[in-house]
Amino acid sequence: MVRVSRLRPSPAMAVALLALFVALGGSAYAVGSINGSKLKNRSVAGKKLKKHTITGKEINFRKLGVVPSAQNASTLGGKGAGAYLSELDTRMSSTAADNCGPAMSGSNTACSVPCPANEVAVGGGIYSGSADGYMYTDGPITHSGTPVTPGQLAGGWTIGFYNNSGTTLTIRAYAICARVGSATTTEVQGLTGMG
Repeated sequence: MVRVSRLRPSPAMAVALLALFVALGGSAYAVGSINGSKLKNRSVAGKKLKKHTITGKEINFRKLGVVPSAQNASTLGGKGAGAYLSELDTRMSSTAADNCGPAMSGSNTACSVPCPANEVAVGGGIYSGSADGYMYTDGPITHSGTPVTPGQLAGGWTIGFYNNSGTTLTIRAYAICARVGSATTTEVQGLTGMG
């Protein structure tokens, strides 16, 4: 008669199986028990973070490059700001102003402010001392006082104001003027947005 022996693991196999179960159990414990609250601050590399979880506090802006679609954002017509500063000889030499006089309640008041002959207007506006009212005209004019047309430089500023405050207001118009050096009309218009 053939005797069937019982299959018993050897002592080496028992130790190997025990080590396997401990290793698997330890990994499962680690996966279930490690989360973001147990990590030390600033200890995880950027690649390991979830998308859309970083705020401006974590970003070093000095290490960011130029956005490819914004390569020309720091130039105008292929020139940097320094080129225009030297060409315009920009001494914002004056802020011409004109006291347009009293604006009666319920009435329109209009006035114009010219720049000196060797200067162009790069902006302008109005001060009324009240939010009750509105401008119905606001823009550049030539040195002779006519509206600016394409190809002309602004020689001053004109405003028109309607006063609905219920009281008489003193209206003050102003033109911001700058000296023009060797810049062309097109370059000045590109800088000022007029033309």
